[in-house]
Amino acid sequence: MTTPIDAAFLRTLHRSGRSEQVVLAVLAVQPAEVYEITVDGLLEQAKKAETELARRNATRVLRALDKNGLGRLIPGRWDSKSRFVGDVPLSMIGRFAIGESVVGVEPGNSTAGPRSENESESVETHRIVIRPGSTIELPGDLSRAEAERLIKLIENLPND
Repeated sequence: MTTPIDAAFLRTLHRSGRSEQVVLAVLAVQPAEVYEITVDGLLEQAKKAETELARRNATRVLRALDKNGLGRLIPGRWDSKSRFVGDVPLSMIGRFAIGESVVGVEPGNSTAGPRSENESESVETHRIVIRPGSTIELPGDLSRAEAERLIKLIENLPND
């Protein structure tokens, strides 16, 4: 199932403060295939743009995105850094927030994932993030037989 994007929430969040504007602007310029960003990476990109952003403020904004169902803020533990993993591409979140249109998706009643020209309503899909920048999209009506074929294919991949 695709993730709904609440464009009104994102625009309101963008207007709510300077930290929100900075975080959402950084997300807006991410490559289309990027679903994950570390808090450190976000702060570094803000600094490169010569914009101040406190870690606590960046985390607060990412937590708001998490609460609105646009992804998950994962706290860092041991060797793992705090990061935000979007349910949709990060650029889509940022672009909706700053009021840009996203090709194939209409704000307001939007769902993640582009629509084909012949498609009058959104099609449910299952999006699986394998690793940052690498996703697989499966049809929402995947049958058990199709899933079992996919499992066998994965099981037969060469090991590292």
